Amino acid sequence: YYDSAITDEEIKALAEGGTGIWFTFADADTTVDPTKTSLPTYNRLKDAGADVHKTEWEDVHDLTGRFTDAEGNPYVYAGHWSWIYFDNNECTEGSLNEWEWLASKVAE
Repeated sequence: YYDSAITDEEIKALAEGGTGIWFTFADADTTVDPTKTSLPTYNRLKDAGADVHKTEWEDVHDLTGRFTDAEGNPYVYAGHWSWIYFDNNECTEGSLNEWEWLASKVAE
């Protein structure tokens, strides 16, 4: 979702809603430009005091060792596939883990 389409009132409502948001994206995403979507929205939410986190990746490649290219290097996926990192429990912000953070939201 383009940040330019999100009003200041919507940012305020999200920040005050208390649910929290975790952005996971790759700089190499050619489907959705994070400089026009995730990054500015994350910054606005953070400035508004929201419970907001992010895991920013340079690109999306296999970290499991299961998938490689012809030369044996980790397979590189399309940059839009950053959800792979979430599914594989690889998204962190400092010592905070995205899955654990998400589970804590359910318990609230």
